[in-house]
Amino acid sequence: MKKFKLGFIILVTTVLVSAAISYSCKDKKTYNAEILWDTYGVPHIFANNNSSAFYAFGYAQMHSHGNQLLKLFAQQRGKLTEYFGANYEPKDILTHNLEIPSMAEIWYSDQPNEFKLLLTAFANGLNDYAQKNINELLPEAKDILPITEKDIVGLSIQTMSHFLLANTSQCSKILFGQTTEKQNKQGSNAWLLSPQITSTKKTMLLANPHLSWFYADDLDSSAAEQVFYEAHIKTPDFDNYGVTLMGFPILAIAFNKNLAWTHTVNTIKGCDVFQLTKDDSGKNYIVDNEIKKFDIKNIILKVKTTNGQFIEKNISTKKSIYGPTFLVNNQFYSVQYAALQLFPRKYFLNQWWEMNLAKNLTEFSSTLKEMQLPMFNVFYADKNENILFFDAGIVPKKGTYSTDLDTIFPGDTSKTVWQNFYSYTERPKLLNPENGWIQNANSDPWFTAFTNNNNVIQKSNFPIGITVGEQTMSLRDQRSVKLLTQKSFSSLDDLIERKYNTEVELASRVLPDLIELAANSKDNDIIKAGEILAKWDRKTNENSIGANLFLKWFDLYSNHNESLLNKKVFKNIWDPKLPLTTPNGISSPTEAIAALKEATQKLINITGKLDVPWGNINRILIKNTNFNFPANGGPGDPYGIFRVLSQCSDNNSSQNVTCHGDSYIAAIEFSEPIKAKVLLTYGNSTQPKSKHRGDQLPLTNKKQLRDALLTREEIEMFMEGYDILDKK
Repeated sequence: MKKFKLGFIILVTTVLVSAAISYSCKDKKTYNAEILWDTYGVPHIFANNNSSAFYAFGYAQMHSHGNQLLKLFAQQRGKLTEYFGANYEPKDILTHNLEIPSMAEIWYSDQPNEFKLLLTAFANGLNDYAQKNINELLPEAKDILPITEKDIVGLSIQTMSHFLLANTSQCSKILFGQTTEKQNKQGSNAWLLSPQITSTKKTMLLANPHLSWFYADDLDSSAAEQVFYEAHIKTPDFDNYGVTLMGFPILAIAFNKNLAWTHTVNTIKGCDVFQLTKDDSGKNYIVDNEIKKFDIKNIILKVKTTNGQFIEKNISTKKSIYGPTFLVNNQFYSVQYAALQLFPRKYFLNQWWEMNLAKNLTEFSSTLKEMQLPMFNVFYADKNENILFFDAGIVPKKGTYSTDLDTIFPGDTSKTVWQNFYSYTERPKLLNPENGWIQNANSDPWFTAFTNNNNVIQKSNFPIGITVGEQTMSLRDQRSVKLLTQKSFSSLDDLIERKYNTEVELASRVLPDLIELAANSKDNDIIKAGEILAKWDRKTNENSIGANLFLKWFDLYSNHNESLLNKKVFKNIWDPKLPLTTPNGISSPTEAIAALKEATQKLINITGKLDVPWGNINRILIKNTNFNFPANGGPGDPYGIFRVLSQCSDNNSSQNVTCHGDSYIAAIEFSEPIKAKVLLTYGNSTQPKSKHRGDQLPLTNKKQLRDALLTREEIEMFMEGYDILDKK
């Protein structure tokens, strides 16, 4: 082994695994790979072929997330009750209602043979680590193992199902029993900068997905599958650095010396809920004036009891012509959703694999034409000065019946059963716009680029159903554009500084009116509140005094209504002709003052004072660790904060804790050599005893990123462990 330049103690493990081990999937291949673990728990995988790389990637993921992975694999089988007991029955029933186990079997059998071999390698890596380290894992590990190729496909289906279905409030309520306020939030920011707006004359990319942080405290979290895993993988065919979702066998957001890509959650609506009409018996439903019988499947759940014995429980699932059907308040509701149930995207893992292999714009663009990604915007940049946006995903052609996110539709006609979806040529896309930048903060594709305040992608050129909802430009998107266009980017550090901007765009729209109203009040509490808001820096930095009061006021004033078209809130609602300056003004002064009075009382009840810094109430932490810091940043919308760290109340204290927001951050400049800085905010492991649970939070607190270690020399300077994997 080479001599290491820093004085770390290096753990070197040689893993010799017999092909006869029962946990391994049947495979005649030999795997040879090295894993160099850096000081943040990131695996750097060096392999002489792709199968060996997949094997090592599975091995690494089980090392870092073993307990979480085992539960997720158990869940996609619909067997949580068998391994963990009756409390998990609702999750198992949902899994079977969505037909994930049977779908996984079909999808796996249809995969290309070459990709099947890679899935086998990944499964073998998972299993071999688990067998070697079984005592570090859940007691139930022996029952759950081995993990099969079908399990891997099933977990990917389960994860994408939750992304797709939680993206629409009515679908989420029916499936997960969640109100809009309690949904697992999904969001993201992305920037592409061409050389014409950078002083370095190099292309830059910002990757900044925002997913749930609930996993950090709760192994049973419904958002557990949203955890990112950071890795670096090198074979003769590719050399990529990035992240994937836990349990996925390939990187989903990545970069190399030639190109980079990221994703944001787009505004497609691939799920609708239909209320069925029962017949007189209450057992069937009526469509096109005809009585239809449900497609019923009877399933036996094996349920583990508290004494370790098992009982069997019979359940049944129902399916109408629309899709999976649920009985809620004595009423049948069917869920129709694209990409998985209808128009199944069986090969989306394989498409991400092909994206990993792409060497240039032509090769990368050809993968997008396959239209296998169920959802997500795609943002691409490369060393040849190209920047590309594509609004990916499967959007059904619905006619005009469904343009509202929150509507439940009548389930009485077969005409609303989807027959087709919008093709690649019909989807919004953009290559190298004249303005020199592309951005997205989860608004519609029309707002990705502007020239003289005019949308580069014209909404009028696309069918009505491409996107749904209000189709306004969110205040976070507006803040994003302002950060992009205030001046040229002097360096990669300049990009990072702007990414961490915590200004509250909403404040610039309504705060002047609120301060004036407070100054004219005769109520001492309101006058004092107005004085605090007048001195506020309009940011959510940890020491910002006034931010807690302002956000609490707006929540009360708007009644938690995020619409930018709400005339009861804004004097001037959002105007497509003034996309970056509207909405603005307070339309209801009496209600605004009443809300300010209530906000002052609530804040005093919580903290005892009004002038409390943002970070005193809002914290960045991982429970059961020593990582606990004052927060900076805040909920992205409706406040227009680009540095997203959303807070949830902690029932055990008066403080709020981060539960969503900045997850993975990557800032890339295509210089020679490439410059790349990254951060996985909550750390690269969920294992209870891992020191990497939360170990990147100090950098999050300081608004810093880490240098991505891309060469073997760099990695060996900051290496804490070394595995040689040799399976014969």
